[in-house]
Amino acid sequence: IRETAPPPPLGKHTFKVVVIEEAGSLSPDAQAALRRTMERYMRTCRIILCCDSASKIIAPLRSRCLAVRVGTPTHEEVQSVLQKVASHEGVTLPDGLARNIAEKANRDMRRALLIFETVHAQANSNKLPAQAPMPREAWETAIQKVAKKILQEQSPKMAMEVRGNVYELMAACLPADFIMKELLWKLIADQKNDVIKQKAIAAAAHFQSTMRQGSKDIFHIEAFVLRFMADYRQLVQSGAQ
Repeated sequence: IRETAPPPPLGKHTFKVVVIEEAGSLSPDAQAALRRTMERYMRTCRIILCCDSASKIIAPLRSRCLAVRVGTPTHEEVQSVLQKVASHEGVTLPDGLARNIAEKANRDMRRALLIFETVHAQANSNKLPAQAPMPREAWETAIQKVAKKILQEQSPKMAMEVRGNVYELMAACLPADFIMKELLWKLIADQKNDVIKQKAIAAAAHFQSTMRQGSKDIFHIEAFVLRFMADYRQLVQSGAQ
């Protein structure tokens, strides 16, 4: 940015525009440096920060920005984009399959395109069947196994085993907050007791907040797992499930 921002913009434009994707992934020190750079070159450069949560941006940087919340696309919008991409690539995409992909992606456009690409590669044909199987990502299977272990046994031994599994997920470059969120949904997906659901969501929110203030993400995920284990074990012992 320091190399791009100083020169005056070409033509009649009064300033340049720099877009930073995944701004929430920047470290606090990097965000602080970005704030200073923004203030220094604000006459010749405007910066757009894209992130999935404003809480990941430090307060001094957030206070110098205009927050614009953009909702995720609807299932119909995702299907429309998939159909446009399919048409451009010469692929026949049935409406039912497009709907299944949109639902599988949970309104995540990037994930929907990746699933579409995987389905096309598996089919090995430009005419996709309406009942094509949905691929399951490796990380989803791994997190599902971790959740199953937590629900099967609540013990120090299992906690250590789960810790190792979480390390493996983080080594695969999965963001820690993403791991915690997906693990939460897997843990409460089949729970019928509203109390354990509320406790799990509250614990995840608490430790996700502390995670952003700390530097060792594994500690906070482990604390969430232990909290859920304790609450779930108490529920099982009380026979309230």
